[in-house]
Amino acid sequence: MAGGILMTMHRMSQGGADRVAILLANGFVAAGIETDFVLLRDGGEGEAVLTAMLDPRVRVHIAGTPMRSRHLELVRGRGFIRDQAAAIQPAALLASIPPPRWRPSGQAARAALAACSLPGPSLITWPPPRASAR
Repeated sequence: MAGGILMTMHRMSQGGADRVAILLANGFVAAGIETDFVLLRDGGEGEAVLTAMLDPRVRVHIAGTPMRSRHLELVRGRGFIRDQAAAIQPAALLASIPPPRWRPSGQAARAALAACSLPGPSLITWPPPRASAR
């Protein structure tokens, strides 16, 4: 895939979704797809285990240290994701989007998507957006 994939995650926690994200990143690089992983903060209770699982070819970018506020980390991460996407020029952005009350992250994902290299890059979010009621 031209431009590779940029994946985002808040931090490396013990959750199963974080482990799946690591497995996906490893699978992408094994398939020859350049893969970058953006974390909104370092640390997390699963950091040692998940870092050990991560293929060394996956490039990890960390926005900073814990700020004692998830909201502040999301706000800081907004600009960081945008800047990383502009620098990396991915063909696709795979982003986990927090609940609706954390709209800055959704805006960050859209800003990062706008910086991707292809005219119509893919934005894959989890959980998937709900269908609007008609």
